[in-house]
Amino acid sequence: MDEKLDQYLDSLINDCLSAPAFASLGEEERQQAREQIEEALSTAIINLLIDQLNDEQLTRLESVAVDSPDMEPMIEELASEIPDFSTMVENRLNELVNQIKTTGQIEGPAETPE
Repeated sequence: MDEKLDQYLDSLINDCLSAPAFASLGEEERQQAREQIEEALSTAIINLLIDQLNDEQLTRLESVAVDSPDMEPMIEELASEIPDFSTMVENRLNELVNQIKTTGQIEGPAETPE
């Protein structure tokens, strides 16, 4: 993943973990929460991407095996083809971070609003 995106996700994760709901967690629980939040944010990005793809783009994505080293470059290529995708990602992740901070619950990301 792109280093800037990694840094951005890390800052969002730290923001979540600074919420009162996570303040009393021990080190091991905090690490587990960090991993769960990272997974939720990553899943939200992938779901958002998939929701934006047209049939031709979906076919291209499906042509690459999930565990293939070509998957990440394919995802980056497809994301670059979607106008304002970075803004959509930022908005969706901010919604998810606010939800996590407010509820203290780390659930799978909700369906992307259309």
